[in-house]
Amino acid sequence: MREILYLTIICFVSIFAKELPPYLKICNRDSPEINDCMKNSIKALAPKFQTGDLNYSIPNISHINCDDILKNVKINSKRETSMNFTKLDLQRCYNYDVENITMHFNDGNLKNIFIHGIIGQFEVLGIFEIIRFYSYYFTFPILKSTGNVTGLLSCYINANIDFATYINDSKKYIKATEVKVGFLYKSGDVHFTNINIVDKQINTKLSKYTKSINPEMENFFNVKIKEYLNDFVAQYTYDQLLPGIKSPSREDQQSAPQKQNF
Repeated sequence: MREILYLTIICFVSIFAKELPPYLKICNRDSPEINDCMKNSIKALAPKFQTGDLNYSIPNISHINCDDILKNVKINSKRETSMNFTKLDLQRCYNYDVENITMHFNDGNLKNIFIHGIIGQFEVLGIFEIIRFYSYYFTFPILKSTGNVTGLLSCYINANIDFATYINDSKKYIKATEVKVGFLYKSGDVHFTNINIVDKQINTKLSKYTKSINPEMENFFNVKIKEYLNDFVAQYTYDQLLPGIKSPSREDQQSAPQKQNF
């Protein structure tokens, strides 16, 4: 009976013990090369973000739905031109590159990560509605229109993420407590059907017009990135994700020479 109980426990542990993704590059938190290691680790995940991996809570970011995020966006303060964007999708956001990462620790605990990178050309698809367009001297709408918006954009991205550790079942875990992202669009073309004059204005002064949409988009991604990140890290202990020199991996323990007793 005792043997049966023992085997049952072993089987239960082996089934429910969460292993790290085999393709995830693990970085030692005590290494002087931790920043470069983490940069390479995140860069290597790009193909996985293209399809996602539900087994490890890795999201599919080939298609990000941003419906109802951009409402009453003012794109021309002088003429009071505002737009609503609906059914807005961002596609191919996995096409990114990480330029640098800086990680900050306190007493061996991760406190903050700063990430600077570039999202290569991603596709924008949606439906727009111009809700008012005022002239300089009159206060009645002189243009109302709806149509499709399409485009290809590239942008710089900065992400500042704060972390905290917590204890659960006598084991240390980590979670993101605050995420702040910033976007700076570097190039691209956006096209609106039915109103070609807006095409010309936006594409010749892209950075000016995207400032109108940045606050809402950044708030959306603050929430989204925090959600994605915490879904992933909640599965593993802190020492699994960022082992220290004094906490060798299971592979290191298995490969270490055994002490002989004489």
